[in-house]
Amino acid sequence: MTMTDRRIAVRSYFFSGQKVSNDVFTAVITYRYSDLQRKLNPNLPVTTLVYVWNLYPVVAGLEKNWKRQFHKWTIIGILLIPLLGVGLGILIGVWFQYSVAVARLKQLQSGYAEQLSRVGLTEVQIKNKPIDLQVDQWLQEELKAVFPLALSKLGLEREELLREPLLIYGPLFWRTPGVSEADIVGIKGDDGIVRFSCYSVVVICLSDTRVNSYKANFNFIRNTFLGESTVEYVYRDIVSVSTEDRASNYDLPDGQILRHAQFFRLAVASGDSIEVALNSPEIRDLFGGDPAPTNHERTVQVIREMLREKKG
Repeated sequence: MTMTDRRIAVRSYFFSGQKVSNDVFTAVITYRYSDLQRKLNPNLPVTTLVYVWNLYPVVAGLEKNWKRQFHKWTIIGILLIPLLGVGLGILIGVWFQYSVAVARLKQLQSGYAEQLSRVGLTEVQIKNKPIDLQVDQWLQEELKAVFPLALSKLGLEREELLREPLLIYGPLFWRTPGVSEADIVGIKGDDGIVRFSCYSVVVICLSDTRVNSYKANFNFIRNTFLGESTVEYVYRDIVSVSTEDRASNYDLPDGQILRHAQFFRLAVASGDSIEVALNSPEIRDLFGGDPAPTNHERTVQVIREMLREKKG
């Protein structure tokens, strides 16, 4: 697979989590007008109600007010029973509901087509999205590409390091300068794990005398590192390395505020620090699941051990 094909596949994976379920767009086909004509039978009112009831949850799941609409027209049909007969009364109620539901589904399908056009994807590409494990593999491959980039920005050679660079990253799903809100996506995969399209990334490079840090925002959809910055500290100036849970104040694209997060933090005596948000207890409420576990505690332990060694 070429990198261009991979980019399309990654976009289709994250975009598929934003659209209305495919069931909605097949409902118009499944519940065709011609099928309704064949299946509705004034002599079998129970069959009629069961058939239309199968269509109703698809619509009701999209907009809660459809429940009121369904009840409204069903009640009207029931009230007409004394005048028009049992079969015809029920038929009028369910027939009107069906017509309104199909019109709404067609409207949704049209809006979905416009969404596809805006992101440059086709229906086939969406349906052929990659599986969760494939997306995980691509993410790890592309995150590792940050190592040579970090060394270049820091002006270091790999031979100058005491060990391999350390990677620390966490999901980025709030408004961030330089990152398009359209690219900020979090979706729950088929395995129940929440995956993100953007990440905050920190690379720690330990040399003989200094801790060198490269920080950037990684856009997985576009495979780009944005908002790069570098900093270095001598070992004796570092006062703590930790992960900590505390209050946050991040603006989410939908207008909500992320109030709590877990952070990696390397602090120095001057009050400066290197920080990256690793996780948040609010992710489950926002996205319906938890992100994949990471091994950041091990990274923190490695840095602590190096500090003890260098500072005596």
